[in-house]
Amino acid sequence: YRFTHNLVDWRTINTDFPTLTCSEEHLQISVNEPPEAIFRGLQASDATDGDLTGQIMVASMSHFIEPGIVRVKYVVFDSYNNSATLTRLLQYTDYKPPVFS
Repeated sequence: YRFTHNLVDWRTINTDFPTLTCSEEHLQISVNEPPEAIFRGLQASDATDGDLTGQIMVASMSHFIEPGIVRVKYVVFDSYNNSATLTRLLQYTDYKPPVFS
């Protein structure tokens, strides 16, 4: 018989989650701004990994909830795959719906 087992070294488990904050809860941008503009005002950090701002990703974006306004959910992961999320409104200030003739 062969008996195997996996031992987890509990000293290497990190339960400190990153933080994800924003300075603008309702972001307003032009439709002509570059795609990275939707990250404006966001900051992420982690006690172990330090600054994670450059690793923030869009987790999801809703359909328009009002003309020109969507809900954006952001996520960031630390090196232990712990995550933090944040949701805010994004308003395209010069959004014009398509016109079909």
